[in-house]
Amino acid sequence: MRVSIKSYFASLFFRAGKRRRMVDTLKVRFTGAPHVSIPARRKLTLPGGVVRFWHDGEGNCKAEAELPKLLWGHNSRLVASQADIDASVTRLREIISQVVKFESWKLVVVDLCWQFQTQPAEVILAYQWIRFPGVRNLPSLLYGGKEISWRGACARLVLKFYHKAEGVLRVELRLAGGELRQRISDDAPLDFGELYGVFRAEILKLSPVQLPEARKHSLAEIIAVRCP
Repeated sequence: MRVSIKSYFASLFFRAGKRRRMVDTLKVRFTGAPHVSIPARRKLTLPGGVVRFWHDGEGNCKAEAELPKLLWGHNSRLVASQADIDASVTRLREIISQVVKFESWKLVVVDLCWQFQTQPAEVILAYQWIRFPGVRNLPSLLYGGKEISWRGACARLVLKFYHKAEGVLRVELRLAGGELRQRISDDAPLDFGELYGVFRAEILKLSPVQLPEARKHSLAEIIAVRCP
């Protein structure tokens, strides 16, 4: 059955309703002066075990964290509102401020994600020959077909589908460097509505797909069915 990706994923977005889960990993860079002893040019985990930090000894710093872990200590529950974004970013700033004095930061990497109620294997296999605009190569199938990913140059644009749980497909979009700055201001506060719009627009760029028929997901299955 050939379906339009616009209608297919648009319908899944609609069915997701208010259960939107948007931001996962955030990576930032800034100028700051550590006020505790931290080795230079080594990535370290700050107290609390959530935020990774690096500096070059000359005032240039980077930090990254999974926003859900900042709020709840795990990734099972995902950031799903502007209030969640604001609270997690505030917490990130508080943790960094314990070791570094700084004023503002710029975004380096933003991972956007969504979870859909659908059959992951069917969607993943249907997209194995589909190109994603902005990525030169065809996607890679990983982990026995449980994950598919499109990876652009230097991983500045990465799209990934994978099996999250039974009947749940997780879709993640990574924006970094120039790919991020084309879509999101790298020095403005994160806006949930804007991020959702960026994520949805990128996913809907995918071409129409042929969803596989039941029991015909691989040549081995077809042969097994037809041979006595």
